[in-house]
Amino acid sequence: MQTITSKMNSPDNESWRPPSELSGSLPRSVRFSGKGVFLMCIVALLAGGAVFLPVWIYQQTAKELELARLFAAHANSLTNGVVTNVGPVTSDDEQHKVTYRYEVRGRSYEGSVRLSGRNVKRLQEQPAIVVRYLPDSPERSQIVGYEHRPPPAWLPLFIAGSMVFPIALLSLQLKRQRYLLAEGRTARGVVTGRRWVQSEGARHTSMRYEFTTPAGGTQKGGFPGSPRRFPEGTVITVLYDPDNPRRNARYPLEFVRIAEW
Repeated sequence: MQTITSKMNSPDNESWRPPSELSGSLPRSVRFSGKGVFLMCIVALLAGGAVFLPVWIYQQTAKELELARLFAAHANSLTNGVVTNVGPVTSDDEQHKVTYRYEVRGRSYEGSVRLSGRNVKRLQEQPAIVVRYLPDSPERSQIVGYEHRPPPAWLPLFIAGSMVFPIALLSLQLKRQRYLLAEGRTARGVVTGRRWVQSEGARHTSMRYEFTTPAGGTQKGGFPGSPRRFPEGTVITVLYDPDNPRRNARYPLEFVRIAEW
């Protein structure tokens, strides 16, 4: 710590000046960078998905629940059937497409269902299958004991709620960087070391830094980077919120730029 402190107070660091584009009056004029525009597009797509995807899923869920209700109301509309084909696994859920044939009032119909390998084996061990159908629409059927379970009614709400979190997180990141660049004060920061952080199943290096506010308090922060590029003692420019110096970031920021430059 004494080494870092001496570097922060060294004559070389005393000559530090903030970049010229940050020396103007506040608030600074700010625009989004290319990455910022891309991130805004992602937020817009997520917001659109949070509205339309749950609606679509709700409609599909309502149809499947209604179909399940109709089958339950005609539980005694049964006929014998036979499995005609078991297809290979062609989907990510590792299920087989099972095709079957049955007759209603002398007319032959064909149906299909997707089943796991274990259910397919159990089905093939049966000498025959029992098929439930809708009297008003005999082409709509299901194999008794292998009925498709409709998704729960709360699924659309869950999906909408799960999409709100990344929207809020990304929007907050954009808002925070925009505010720091427009209203943030500059300070001389010094890299003090690094630490490993776990993110998305991989380890990444987070460079740590310290800076001093005009009031004399020492604050800390971090940014993703390499110790080869930012060895200990490297002087950096820091932007911080004057009302809450704990909110700070290394300049330049990733998602916003000064508009005049």
